[in-house]
Amino acid sequence: MKFINKLLNTIFILGIYSNTSFAENPTEKSITYAKASARKVFSKIYSCEYKIFYTNLEKQKKFDNDEIAKSALPFIYSKNTNSIYQYEESPIIQPPKNLIIKVDFDFKMDNKAYNITITPSTDSASLDKSIQNAFSIAKFSTHKNFWWGNTLKLSDEIRLEKTENCQIRNIYNEEQLSRWRKQVFP
Repeated sequence: MKFINKLLNTIFILGIYSNTSFAENPTEKSITYAKASARKVFSKIYSCEYKIFYTNLEKQKKFDNDEIAKSALPFIYSKNTNSIYQYEESPIIQPPKNLIIKVDFDFKMDNKAYNITITPSTDSASLDKSIQNAFSIAKFSTHKNFWWGNTLKLSDEIRLEKTENCQIRNIYNEEQLSRWRKQVFP
Protein backbone atom coordinates (compact mmCIF):
# COMPACT_ATOMS: atom_id res chain seq x y z
CA MET A 1 0.00 0.00 0.00
CA LYS A 2 2.83 2.40 0.86
CA PHE A 3 4.44 1.58 -2.43
CA ILE A 4 1.26 2.42 -4.37
CA ASN A 5 0.88 5.76 -2.49
CA LYS A 6 4.50 6.70 -3.25
CA LEU A 7 4.03 5.71 -6.87
CA LEU A 8 0.83 7.75 -7.21
CA ASN A 9 2.43 10.79 -5.51
CA THR A 10 5.45 10.55 -7.79
CA ILE A 11 3.24 10.28 -10.88
CA PHE A 12 1.13 13.21 -9.63
CA ILE A 13 4.20 15.41 -9.01
CA LEU A 14 5.73 14.48 -12.36
CA GLY A 15 2.41 15.20 -14.04
CA ILE A 16 2.18 18.67 -12.50
CA TYR A 17 5.81 19.42 -13.34
CA SER A 18 5.45 18.27 -16.94
CA ASN A 19 2.19 20.19 -17.41
CA THR A 20 3.63 23.46 -16.13
CA SER A 21 6.91 23.19 -18.04
CA PHE A 22 5.22 22.31 -21.33
CA ALA A 23 2.37 24.74 -20.82
CA GLU A 24 4.70 27.72 -21.17
CA ASN A 25 5.32 27.19 -24.88
CA PRO A 26 1.68 27.09 -26.04
CA THR A 27 0.87 30.06 -23.80
CA GLU A 28 3.78 32.07 -25.16
CA LYS A 29 2.79 31.14 -28.68
CA SER A 30 -0.80 32.19 -28.11
CA ILE A 31 0.31 35.51 -26.56
CA THR A 32 2.65 36.17 -29.48
CA TYR A 33 -0.11 35.26 -31.92
CA ALA A 34 -2.55 37.54 -30.10
CA LYS A 35 -0.11 40.47 -30.29
CA ALA A 36 0.58 39.83 -33.95
CA SER A 37 -3.08 39.58 -34.86
CA ALA A 38 -3.87 42.72 -32.85
CA ARG A 39 -1.34 44.63 -35.01
CA LYS A 40 -2.88 43.97 -38.36
CA VAL A 41 -1.61 46.20 -41.11
CA PHE A 42 -3.98 49.12 -41.63
CA SER A 43 -2.15 50.64 -44.59
CA LYS A 44 1.25 50.66 -46.30
CA ILE A 45 3.58 53.51 -47.16
CA TYR A 46 5.89 53.11 -50.14
CA SER A 47 9.08 55.16 -50.35
CA CYS A 48 11.78 55.51 -52.99
CA GLU A 49 15.06 57.38 -52.90
CA TYR A 50 16.20 59.72 -55.67
CA LYS A 51 19.72 61.07 -56.14
CA ILE A 52 19.62 64.80 -56.79
CA PHE A 53 22.10 66.46 -59.18
CA TYR A 54 22.35 70.26 -59.14
CA THR A 55 23.48 71.95 -62.38
CA ASN A 56 25.14 74.83 -60.55
CA LEU A 57 26.91 72.44 -58.16
CA GLU A 58 28.29 70.45 -61.11
CA LYS A 59 29.69 73.71 -62.53
CA GLN A 60 31.06 74.61 -59.09
CA LYS A 61 32.99 71.32 -58.87
CA LYS A 62 34.88 72.14 -62.08
CA PHE A 63 36.70 75.03 -60.38
CA ASP A 64 39.85 74.59 -58.31
CA ASN A 65 38.36 76.22 -55.23
CA ASP A 66 35.09 77.72 -54.05
CA GLU A 67 36.31 81.34 -54.12
CA ILE A 68 36.99 81.17 -57.86
CA ALA A 69 33.64 79.42 -58.40
CA LYS A 70 31.88 82.04 -56.27
CA SER A 71 33.17 84.89 -58.44
CA ALA A 72 32.35 83.11 -61.72
CA LEU A 73 28.91 81.66 -60.91
CA PRO A 74 25.72 83.39 -59.75
CA PHE A 75 25.94 81.38 -56.51
CA ILE A 76 27.61 78.33 -55.01
CA TYR A 77 26.44 75.64 -52.62
CA SER A 78 28.13 75.51 -49.23
CA LYS A 79 25.72 72.81 -47.99
CA ASN A 80 23.38 70.60 -50.00
CA THR A 81 21.35 67.39 -49.87
CA ASN A 82 22.44 64.44 -52.02
CA SER A 83 19.18 62.51 -52.06
CA ILE A 84 15.47 63.01 -51.53
CA TYR A 85 12.53 60.65 -51.02
CA GLN A 86 9.15 60.07 -52.61
CA TYR A 87 6.40 58.72 -50.33
CA GLU A 88 3.14 57.29 -51.66
CA GLU A 89 0.25 55.20 -50.41
CA SER A 90 0.37 52.99 -53.50
CA PRO A 91 3.33 51.14 -55.03
CA ILE A 92 5.83 53.33 -56.89
CA ILE A 93 6.23 51.41 -60.13
CA GLN A 94 7.45 54.15 -62.47
CA PRO A 95 9.40 57.26 -61.53
CA PRO A 96 7.58 60.57 -62.02
CA LYS A 97 7.38 61.99 -65.53
CA ASN A 98 9.44 65.12 -64.94
CA LEU A 99 12.89 64.41 -63.59
CA ILE A 100 14.58 67.59 -64.87
CA ILE A 101 13.23 70.49 -62.87
CA LYS A 102 13.88 74.21 -62.65
CA VAL A 103 13.94 75.51 -59.08
CA ASP A 104 13.42 79.24 -58.46
CA PHE A 105 14.02 80.68 -55.01
CA ASP A 106 14.65 83.86 -53.06
CA PHE A 107 18.15 84.03 -51.63
CA LYS A 108 18.37 86.08 -48.45
CA MET A 109 21.25 87.51 -46.43
CA ASP A 110 21.22 84.51 -44.07
CA ASN A 111 22.43 82.36 -47.02
CA LYS A 112 19.19 80.37 -47.17
CA ALA A 113 16.51 79.85 -49.82
CA TYR A 114 12.91 80.99 -49.36
CA ASN A 115 9.77 80.99 -51.55
CA ILE A 116 10.96 77.90 -53.40
CA THR A 117 9.00 77.04 -56.55
CA ILE A 118 9.60 74.14 -58.91
CA THR A 119 8.71 73.97 -62.60
CA PRO A 120 7.38 71.61 -63.85
CA SER A 121 5.88 69.58 -61.05
CA THR A 122 6.95 65.95 -60.71
CA ASP A 123 3.26 64.94 -60.40
CA SER A 124 4.08 63.64 -56.91
CA ALA A 125 3.21 66.00 -54.05
CA SER A 126 5.64 64.25 -51.70
CA LEU A 127 8.53 64.44 -54.18
CA ASP A 128 7.81 68.12 -54.85
CA LYS A 129 7.85 68.72 -51.09
CA SER A 130 11.14 66.80 -50.75
CA ILE A 131 12.73 69.03 -53.41
CA GLN A 132 11.55 72.14 -51.59
CA ASN A 133 12.90 70.75 -48.31
CA ALA A 134 16.28 70.03 -49.94
CA PHE A 135 16.55 73.67 -51.01
CA SER A 136 15.29 75.03 -47.69
CA ILE A 137 18.06 73.23 -45.75
CA ALA A 138 20.78 74.05 -48.31
CA LYS A 139 23.24 76.89 -47.73
CA PHE A 140 24.40 79.21 -50.49
CA SER A 141 26.99 81.88 -51.07
CA THR A 142 27.23 84.53 -53.78
CA HIS A 143 29.41 87.39 -54.97
CA LYS A 144 26.33 89.46 -55.80
CA ASN A 145 25.43 92.39 -53.58
CA PHE A 146 22.06 93.09 -52.02
CA TRP A 147 21.64 96.55 -53.59
CA TRP A 148 17.85 96.77 -53.63
CA GLY A 149 16.86 94.93 -50.47
CA ASN A 150 17.63 91.77 -48.58
CA THR A 151 16.57 89.29 -51.31
CA LEU A 152 18.05 88.04 -54.58
CA LYS A 153 16.10 85.95 -57.10
CA LEU A 154 18.11 82.86 -58.07
CA SER A 155 17.41 79.59 -59.86
CA ASP A 156 19.01 76.26 -60.59
CA GLU A 157 18.12 73.23 -62.64
CA ILE A 158 18.16 69.83 -60.96
CA ARG A 159 18.04 66.30 -62.30
CA LEU A 160 16.59 63.41 -60.32
CA GLU A 161 17.71 59.82 -60.71
CA LYS A 162 15.74 57.02 -59.06
CA THR A 163 17.85 54.58 -57.03
CA GLU A 164 17.04 50.97 -56.18
CA ASN A 165 16.42 51.94 -52.55
CA CYS A 166 12.65 51.50 -52.31
CA GLN A 167 10.93 50.32 -49.14
CA ILE A 168 7.50 49.49 -47.75
CA ARG A 169 6.48 50.58 -44.26
CA ASN A 170 3.47 49.10 -42.49
CA ILE A 171 0.99 51.46 -40.83
CA TYR A 172 -1.07 49.85 -38.08
CA ASN A 173 -3.80 52.40 -37.34
CA GLU A 174 -5.53 55.56 -38.54
CA GLU A 175 -3.58 57.73 -36.09
CA GLN A 176 -0.21 56.65 -37.53
CA LEU A 177 -1.51 57.24 -41.04
CA SER A 178 -2.76 60.75 -40.26
CA ARG A 179 0.57 61.64 -38.54
CA TRP A 180 2.45 60.41 -41.60
CA ARG A 181 0.20 62.45 -43.93
CA LYS A 182 0.78 65.60 -41.86
CA GLN A 183 4.56 65.13 -42.05
CA VAL A 184 4.68 64.53 -45.78
CA PHE A 185 1.84 66.82 -46.87
CA PRO A 186 1.65 69.71 -44.36
